Amino acid sequence: MAGNQKDVFKADNEDCTEAVFAVPFDQSYAGGLNIFNYALNGQFSQVYSTKSFGGWGGSVAVPQFINTFDPDDSRLTENYLMGQQVYPDGSNVLCEIGNSQGIPMNIVNVVPGVDWAEELHGYHLAKYEYVAGMSPGAMSNDVFPFRYTDILMMKAECLLRTGKADEAAQIVTEIRQRAFKSAPEKAVVTGAELMGGSTYDYGLRETTYLDKIKSPRTTHEGGADIKYGRFLDELGWEFNQEGRRRQDLIRFGVWTTKSWLSHSATNDINKNLYPIPRAELDKNGKLKQNPGY
Repeated sequence: MAGNQKDVFKADNEDCTEAVFAVPFDQSYAGGLNIFNYALNGQFSQVYSTKSFGGWGGSVAVPQFINTFDPDDSRLTENYLMGQQVYPDGSNVLCEIGNSQGIPMNIVNVVPGVDWAEELHGYHLAKYEYVAGMSPGAMSNDVFPFRYTDILMMKAECLLRTGKADEAAQIVTEIRQRAFKSAPEKAVVTGAELMGGSTYDYGLRETTYLDKIKSPRTTHEGGADIKYGRFLDELGWEFNQEGRRRQDLIRFGVWTTKSWLSHSATNDINKNLYPIPRAELDKNGKLKQNPGY
């Protein structure tokens, strides 16, 4: 593994020792809509001294997920933008739109609802390094759909599911050690812990939704009932922002059974599959639409 997780996502990561399968990107050729388009808006472009890119607010993390992190976990502090944002000259960034216009952009771990939020709501995604002068729409960070840590966690999950929880814990502890250099005792995890439930407090968390007309929706479903839920947490902490959470939730039986933020549980396992596009069905009369669509 790389000595620091953040090194995996640097702009010059083409020689990263953790790469197993890589999708190369280069600012000279990358452009348009790509994996890096989700994070920054115009103000953050100024914070990072990058080229201006659009006027939207970027994507943010679900607060319930952020609450599962240990405060000493560097994967929290290094992978997200939080707190008061400042420009290179040290002055405070101010919000520019909405009800928060003109106030300091002090990013908080709160998202009122999936359809309504201000610029300061929600920790912003910032796992990939931004380089001064580079547009967030054309970055040079290579993307690794599979990296060595992923292979280690696959092995650990296999061990866990075949009754070798303590062996799985040794691997997970090794991975956690680089995230807890300031508190190494917290890196240690046991097999019994990995076999336990999730620390994620699932349930709806909407204080405002549907144009602020309806009343808040708050439920508490917890995560203690999820088999190997702590291992699911470990996957989330290590691979946040890498595009694999949905598949992990399906494998651990959570995708259709739990609620979070504005998403209500459907209890419909058909939602584990996407529909087959109509154009493909029309091409091949032997194809049958997946159930539920």
